[in-house]
Amino acid sequence: MVRSEWNRYDIDVDGNFDAHDFTRVWSFQTGGTLRSAISYAAGILYFGCDDGNVYALDAQTGEQKWVCPVGGPVVSSPYIGDGVLYIGCDDGKLYAIE
Repeated sequence: MVRSEWNRYDIDVDGNFDAHDFTRVWSFQTGGTLRSAISYAAGILYFGCDDGNVYALDAQTGEQKWVCPVGGPVVSSPYIGDGVLYIGCDDGKLYAIE
C-alpha cells in the first residue's frame, strides 16, 4: 500500500536536518493482502499475494506485465536468477516461472 502523504526526514553526517514530502507515483490493486517482499529486476517488480497470484509490474508505470495463478496464498519472497522467478506458496510447492 502506498500512502500519498508520507514524510521523509534526513539528517546528514554533519547533523543538518531536512524534511521531504513523498508523492504517490502510482498504485496497483491486488485481490488480497501483500505479505511477501517485492523483488526488482530489469525494471520489473515481482511479488506474490494472498489472492493466490504472482504479479509482475512495470516499476515506472505500475502497469501489470503478467499475473500467474498458483495453488494458494503467497507469503514467501520471490527470487530471480537466470531469467527465472522462484517463489514458494502455501500449497507447499515451489514455483519456477519464466
